[in-house]
Amino acid sequence: MWNIFRRPTLGLLTSSLAIIYSIPAFLYSLTLKGGESLIALLYIYLFLAAVVTIMIDRLLIDKFRKILTVSILELILFVSAFLLISAKFKYDSRKAIINILNNKSDYTIIIKDSSGFKADKFTKKDLFDKQLNFVDNTGIIYLDGKSLSEYTIEIQGVGISQTTHNGYKPEYNYDWEFIYDSSKYNYSDKKIDSLVQVSLGPKVSLHNPDFHGF
Repeated sequence: MWNIFRRPTLGLLTSSLAIIYSIPAFLYSLTLKGGESLIALLYIYLFLAAVVTIMIDRLLIDKFRKILTVSILELILFVSAFLLISAKFKYDSRKAIINILNNKSDYTIIIKDSSGFKADKFTKKDLFDKQLNFVDNTGIIYLDGKSLSEYTIEIQGVGISQTTHNGYKPEYNYDWEFIYDSSKYNYSDKKIDSLVQVSLGPKVSLHNPDFHGF
């Protein structure tokens, strides 16, 4: 058994530490309740990845014999894997950032409608994010929700304590967001509905008259 630890490499050492860490962490996670206990899956994946890494490491050391050669190769693989995982995480959490300029309103309303700004109207920011500089004269922004469905909408320029109140179909005729600075203002649900309706105008109905509850 101890022959496994002959000629220790970077992969062997780091994987051994991962195994030592994951076992008690997994046992502790089993004592948690609710959704927190799901973290046990993470430790299972960590343990399995460490075991596979050790198996690959021992095959490499048998082939190349030199500890330094294998350690450098493993370092390259670790860094590449880290960069790929980081890029995948960044891609999955990509954002469409709207910079509010000349904000003269106490709040910003986003209406999801096909006539609104589409993803191609945004400029590229960083690797995967997009941004749009919006001169706000009315307090309302129309966005094409379908075009931007793969992005998390982030509003900048509203205030320090940004709070978002949401409305969804079928209760409303639109999916919408009401964003304001809660350090300065405190709006009730009824007041928010009223402000959104006023922003839409008298000819457009916010509430869906056919909705009678879930």
